[in-house]
Amino acid sequence: MRQGPSDGLLTAPSMLNWLKAQTARRTAGAQNPSGTTDDSYQEAMAACPPQASPHLMSAIRDIASSLGPELSRGPLRRHRGRIIVILARQLADANQRLGSSHWTGADGHNVGRDVFQAYGIALGVVRRARSLEDLIETLIAASATYRAGPGDPDGYGSATLGEIERDLKALSEQIA
Repeated sequence: MRQGPSDGLLTAPSMLNWLKAQTARRTAGAQNPSGTTDDSYQEAMAACPPQASPHLMSAIRDIASSLGPELSRGPLRRHRGRIIVILARQLADANQRLGSSHWTGADGHNVGRDVFQAYGIALGVVRRARSLEDLIETLIAASATYRAGPGDPDGYGSATLGEIERDLKALSEQIA
């Protein structure tokens, strides 16, 4: 095992927590394009599972840096950490599938592309949403359009949109 600065020998779970803390400290002073400190990464890390995989943590960091400042300005501000985690789960899933030949069929099609495309649709909907209710309604409509079209032969993209929709509805019910 690796050693932290003053932690002595770290076990795998404590090393993961140490790495999370180090990443959070590095990101704490990050500036968004408008020059103000953006704490969306910390909010997302607080909303994610305690034993998040490195893939999920990386996806959270990527989404928080690109979407966090946008969510800071609107009515979704108070939900942004949880919304980032919901999207990050799908981005991490897409990246893992794209990186594995197991998910590639004989025709060369990798289902990770479908998951990534569906994640992109959901990301676009989040960027345009005016409220959590608007986000859910617009995502439902976008999902129906996606399912009606060609290009998702195995249904992984549709399932991705369905999971995002389910998680957003659960979030909405939690805050109601």
